[in-house]
Amino acid sequence: AEYAFDPEAVENVACWLVYVYEYDGTSWNHTRELVPNEGVAGLGFGSSLAFDGNRAVVASFGNPLADIDAPVCIFRRDSGTGSWAREVRFVPPTTGRNSHTYRRVSIAAGRMAVSDPYDDRFASCAGIAWVYRLCPDGLWRMVSVLSSPNLDAYNWFGSAVAVHPSGILVGEERSNRLAETSGDVFVFR
Repeated sequence: AEYAFDPEAVENVACWLVYVYEYDGTSWNHTRELVPNEGVAGLGFGSSLAFDGNRAVVASFGNPLADIDAPVCIFRRDSGTGSWAREVRFVPPTTGRNSHTYRRVSIAAGRMAVSDPYDDRFASCAGIAWVYRLCPDGLWRMVSVLSSPNLDAYNWFGSAVAVHPSGILVGEERSNRLAETSGDVFVFR
């Protein structure tokens, strides 16, 4: 993601873009830019992103002090024209004053994971991850909510996510099980 200024927006309001590069067999070429369309200061569009085939999922971080949510956008590439269009925009159901600030995303084989390590649902900054599935009707639906078996405060479950056709990995930045500076990775199938 690159930082850019929108001259049409309020003076000094920063928006982010995601630049798409395509490999033509010999070099990488800048071909497109994905934009959030909101033009909201502090959106942090592109703070986490993932690709799977002709789909890209792009996360943002919000600003809970300004009551700005952190949307996730899914873009789809038209194979014929090469153009990208926003397929869907949604805001995961986060809980707590610290949420909305730090999303992580991953996508593979019609499944997507979105996490918020600062979610306060179980304990302060315990974290959470949501799993979505692309349904036959073309809509993304939440199918599961993942949490750490530890449920301790400030573990930041969801600090990393990775989706694979055979399972989902979710990182927890801090775990009090071994030492205060150790972390965990959980495998969900």
